[in-house]
Amino acid sequence: MKASAFDYVRAKTTAEACALLTEYGPDVRLLAGGQSLLPAMSLRLASPGMSIGIGRIGRIGGPDAIEVRGKVLRIGALARHQTVLRDARVVEHVPLLTEALRHVAHPAIRTRGTAGGNLAGNYCRCTGYHTIVDAIVTTAAAGRRAGG
Repeated sequence: MKASAFDYVRAKTTAEACALLTEYGPDVRLLAGGQSLLPAMSLRLASPGMSIGIGRIGRIGGPDAIEVRGKVLRIGALARHQTVLRDARVVEHVPLLTEALRHVAHPAIRTRGTAGGNLAGNYCRCTGYHTIVDAIVTTAAAGRRAGG
């Protein structure tokens, strides 16, 4: 099956992506790696009228960054699975996520799929992100440090 017709625009900055989201409203989908949205569109499980490409938005400290700030590990929404999997800071701070990512699809998918795509989409292929986010929220709500 083929996806139904849709318009596409590539945002160059986060600000431009936000402006486009506002302009096009609820019938828009963000597209970065495309590993979840494009198959869903091909099966007609998703039929956005507009798709905004955000996969090339990135800069040091930007949405594709992985950073440690104090005791907090920040993984940007555009960080690719393979990048997260290989990052020493992730291995050190959240080894369970690294282990989960080893079981996501195959290398071709891991080089394209993004953290944000898994958290924001309804077509999740890596429940590892959801599990880790749930664990962090639960331990934070209980006043405990994750992993400790």
